[in-house]
Amino acid sequence: GEGDIPTAMEAYKTMVALQEQYPERKPWTNADSYTWKGGIEANGAGCVAFAYILSDAVFGTMPARKVTTFEFKDVKVGDVLKMNGGSHTVIVLQVFEDSVEVAEGNYHENGSEGFIHWGRVISASDLKKDTIYILTRYPENYVPADDPEANKVIAQGSCGDSVTWKLTNAGTLTISGKGA
Repeated sequence: GEGDIPTAMEAYKTMVALQEQYPERKPWTNADSYTWKGGIEANGAGCVAFAYILSDAVFGTMPARKVTTFEFKDVKVGDVLKMNGGSHTVIVLQVFEDSVEVAEGNYHENGSEGFIHWGRVISASDLKKDTIYILTRYPENYVPADDPEANKVIAQGSCGDSVTWKLTNAGTLTISGKGA
C-alpha cells in the first residue's frame, strides 16, 4: 500500500511493467516533462522526467532525500542517479555485486535524437566516478528485509525479570516472555 517500502524485486517488477507504456527506443526528449511527487526537485524534463515517472510508480508519494556522500553498497533499486556532472539522470532497475542496471529517458546514441533505453549496465567504479548525487526515497539507514544482514540483532535487553527484547537491522522488534 501507500507508504510501504517495496522490496528490491517489487520495485524492479513495478518499473519493468512500464516497458509496455514506455517501450525501448520510444522517442523521449527534453520536451517530455513531469512533476515529481518525491519533493526536493519537483519538476523534471527529459531524462529527469522519465526517472521521476518510474520513481513515483514504485514509491508513490514517499519523500525523497539527496545523498551526496555514498558508497556503491548504498545504491538501491529505485534510486535516481544524477550523473555526468548533473547533465544526465537514470534510475536503478537492478543492483548486482559490482554494477547496476538502469533505465533512462533522453538517451542518445551515435548522434540520435533522445529515446527511452532499458538495461544499460554501469560498473560500480563508473557509477562512483560519474554520479554526483543520489535521490533516494528509502529512509536513512534503511536495511531492506531481503538484505542478508536484515535479521542481524543490533540491540537486545530485558524488561524486568521475565521479559526480553531484541531489535534487528531491518527494524523488527521482538518482545518475549510473560508478566506485567
